[in-house]
Amino acid sequence: MTPPIRETLIRYLPMAPPAYLICCILIAILGPLQFGYHLAELNAPQDVLSCNKPASDGRRYGKLPLCLPMSEAQFATVASMFVVGGFIGASTFSTLITTSGYKTAMRLISFLFITGSAIQGVAATSYLMGFGRVLVGIAGGASTVVTPLYISTIAPPQEKAFYGYWTQISINVGLLLTQVLGYYWRNASSWRLVLGFGCLLATLQMFGLWLVPESPQWLVQHGQMNHATQVLQRIRGKDTDIMEEMKDWERYESSPEERGLLVQQSAQSPAASSPADIGVWDVVKDMRFRQALIAVTGVMVAQQVTGINAIMMYSTSLLRGVVPVSSGLISILVSVANLLVTIGCSTLPEKLGRKPVLLISIAGMGFSSFLLALSLKFGLKFPAALAVLLFVAAFAVGLGPVPFLIGSELVKGTEAGSAIQSLGLSANYIATYLVAETFPTINTALNKALGASGWAFYIFGGFAVLSFWFVSTKVPETKGKRSMEEVWKWKGS
Repeated sequence: MTPPIRETLIRYLPMAPPAYLICCILIAILGPLQFGYHLAELNAPQDVLSCNKPASDGRRYGKLPLCLPMSEAQFATVASMFVVGGFIGASTFSTLITTSGYKTAMRLISFLFITGSAIQGVAATSYLMGFGRVLVGIAGGASTVVTPLYISTIAPPQEKAFYGYWTQISINVGLLLTQVLGYYWRNASSWRLVLGFGCLLATLQMFGLWLVPESPQWLVQHGQMNHATQVLQRIRGKDTDIMEEMKDWERYESSPEERGLLVQQSAQSPAASSPADIGVWDVVKDMRFRQALIAVTGVMVAQQVTGINAIMMYSTSLLRGVVPVSSGLISILVSVANLLVTIGCSTLPEKLGRKPVLLISIAGMGFSSFLLALSLKFGLKFPAALAVLLFVAAFAVGLGPVPFLIGSELVKGTEAGSAIQSLGLSANYIATYLVAETFPTINTALNKALGASGWAFYIFGGFAVLSFWFVSTKVPETKGKRSMEEVWKWKGS
C-alpha cells in the first residue's frame, strides 16, 4: 500500500476524530495482544506437544512429527525461552524507538512475530521450537515497551490513564484467545495451528500499521515540527484546538547544538534539569533516584514472584485431576476472569488510589495461594477451582495493570524515567523467567518429597506477604501527583 493510497484511506474513512484515534490504538495493541497469546500458547497442548499422550507418541503428520518428546524440565525450558526473548526485546527496543521511530519498531515487532510463529508451527525438534519462542519473545517484550509509550504520545492528556489500560486488557484478550484455541486444537493433528495462528495476528497488525501515524512527539524531537502538527491535528480532528498540547513541544525546539550542550550540562551536574534522558548507569549512581529505582523494581518483581505465570503457563498440567471439570476449561475460565476483572476494575486506581489497589490485590493473591495450597493438599476440588479463579481475579484487580501505571508516575517529569522503567521491566522479566523455568521442577520435587500437591503455592503465598510489606513501606501513593518531586517530596535544583 503506497503512501498516497494510505493518506486517501485515512482522509475518507468514515471516522470521527475519536474513532481514528481508537483505530490507531487498536492496531498498536495487537502487539501486547500477541504477547499474551504467545505467553500461554503451550499451556493447553502441553501433553500432546511433549508426547505425554501415548496415542500420539512416535507418529508423524505429513513430514512433521505429531509431537516433540520432552521431559517436564525440557518443556519448562522451551516455554521459558519466550521470557528470555522478552528480556532482550524489552531492554533493546527503546534505542530503536529513539533512532528510527515507533512505526519502524512496531513493523519489526510484527515481522518477528510472523517469523517466530511460523518457526514454531513447523518445528520438528524442541530446539527449533525454543528458537521460535525466543523470536516471539523478543517481539512480545518489545511490544510491552513500545506500545504503552506510543499510546501515551497520541492519547489526549486527560485520557492517558484510560487508554493506558488498553495495553493490559489486550494482553488478557490474547491470553483468553490462546486458551480457547488451545482447548479446541489440542489434539495431535492440530496443536501446530495454535502456534501458527500467531502469523495471522501479526500479519493483521503489519498491514494495519499503514494507517497508523508516527508519534507527533517523536517527529518534534527529530525536527519535523510541521509534520508533527499535521499528525496531531489529524488524530484530534480538524476542529480541535491543539495549541495547548503543542506547548509541551517547546522544550524540543532548541537547535541540535543547544540540545548537545544540555546533555553535557546534565553529565557535569546530575541534578541539572534537562529534557535529555540520562543513562542506566547514571541513574544507579545518582542517590536522588535511589528510592524511585527501588520502588519501581520492587513492584515489578512482586508482580511475578507472587506466581501469576505459574497459573497462566502451566494451569492445564497443574490442575489435571484435581478440579471438578476439565483443566482446559478451567484455563479458559481463568482467562475470562482475568479479562473481565481487569476491565471492571479499571477505574479503581483513580477512585481508591494506586497503593490501596495494589495492597488489596496482593492480599487477595496471598490468601488465594494459601487456599489453593491447602485445597490441593487435601484433594478439595471445588475449593481448588475457586482458589484459582480468586487468585487470577485478585491479580487482575491491581497487581496486573497498576505496576506499569505507578512505575511511570513514580518517575514522572524526570530525565531518569526511561532508564528506571527499563531497569524495572528488566527485573520483571528476570523474575518471570525464574518462575517459568523453575516452577514445574520445584512443584514436582516438593510434591514427591512431602507427599502431597500444592506446596509451591506456600512459597508464592510467602512472597505475597513480603510484597505486601514492601508496597506498604517503600512505595508512595502517586495519584494526583504531577511530578517526581511531588511524589518523593524533594526539589531538584
